[in-house]
Amino acid sequence: MKNVIINNIPSANRKNFGYKSINRSDEHNENQNEILADILDLYNKTNAIERLLNRNMDFIKEENTYLTSLNKIMLQKYNDLLTQYEDFKNSATERRLLITPSSCTTDDRNYGAVIETKTSSITKRPTLKVSKFVIFDEAADSVYLPDTLNVTIINEDSNGIITESDNDIYSPFYKDENLYWTRRVVTDNSVEKLTTNYVITLPEEIMTTPLMNELYINPFLCKVTKVYCRYGDSAAWDLIDGLNYNPATANAGINSQDSDIESIRPFKLNFESRKINQIKITVEASRYTEVESNYRTFLYGLKEVTGFINYYSDYETSSFEFETKIPDTDGYEITGIKPYFNNGSDSSMYYEDFNYDFFYKDNNDEYHKITDTFPFTPATSNIKVKCIFGESYDEMNIRKIEIIYKKNS
Repeated sequence: MKNVIINNIPSANRKNFGYKSINRSDEHNENQNEILADILDLYNKTNAIERLLNRNMDFIKEENTYLTSLNKIMLQKYNDLLTQYEDFKNSATERRLLITPSSCTTDDRNYGAVIETKTSSITKRPTLKVSKFVIFDEAADSVYLPDTLNVTIINEDSNGIITESDNDIYSPFYKDENLYWTRRVVTDNSVEKLTTNYVITLPEEIMTTPLMNELYINPFLCKVTKVYCRYGDSAAWDLIDGLNYNPATANAGINSQDSDIESIRPFKLNFESRKINQIKITVEASRYTEVESNYRTFLYGLKEVTGFINYYSDYETSSFEFETKIPDTDGYEITGIKPYFNNGSDSSMYYEDFNYDFFYKDNNDEYHKITDTFPFTPATSNIKVKCIFGESYDEMNIRKIEIIYKKNS
């Protein structure tokens, strides 16, 4: 795909035709043709920009309508949960304090953990990050798509589909927020949802290794239900684990007509390094608009897709920390800490590779390390927890942490 605005310069140059001098007609004609070409080029660019703006405005309106209805649903859910929490707080002895990535920080720019609030993830910082799909030209702030990068769009079921159209299917690979892959499908009124596979064949000419261990996906008005990978065109597809645990994709507990509520934001999948030359992203669109009386229009796609092989140091690890306040410290004791992970189940292998230290803050705003084992009661209600990734599992991806405390018996 070519950029809308090409960094070319006008071809017409100033030429002096002297008063009452002998002028060659071919030079005059050439100058006129150059001016005309520049005018046409400017006209085409203006039209292209206008089409892009109109298209993006349509996308923004569609997304805004969806987010407005989503906000009402989430507000109602929040009020319901708040009522349940108040009832629970007055009766339960064990309580949990939730810590999300937005509450965490790191001061270490070299080895501090990578904290991303938009994907709700905290991961180890790699020493080197190499793209598996495209080549980034940082100096020119541009992206080069290799010739062997290939994308195929496959419907899982074509029943009821009347027409379908796509814009540039390679748009998710560009570093341009204005470019999406969007698919517009018109169906009869029997179709309730559409399932589509976005299949990527990795470019072999830029591969220094067949290994990959990270995927970033940003859906548009649809939900990602599965992500598969394989090595070899005839090999079986293997499911990449993690979608069931990532808060951007996991079931949010909303009723069925709002089931795509969980895919309004991007997510990141980290997994153990494996050989991959094809990725299959399965998306499901259940939101449609009625067209006349017997037709429905579905609009969905992907905003961005990136894949990487991350390399990590064997000698350095990553850390992050957060500060919080435990209510009623005199009447409660801290009994534990529990991390939850975006990749795979909350397994004991990741938990054992998660290290931490507790500190309490005194009246002079100085922190002191707590050496007591669980359960313990901090000297003050203000605490800080420093978390450190172990060296065994580089793919660890933390989505939240719970501080567990209860009333003193």
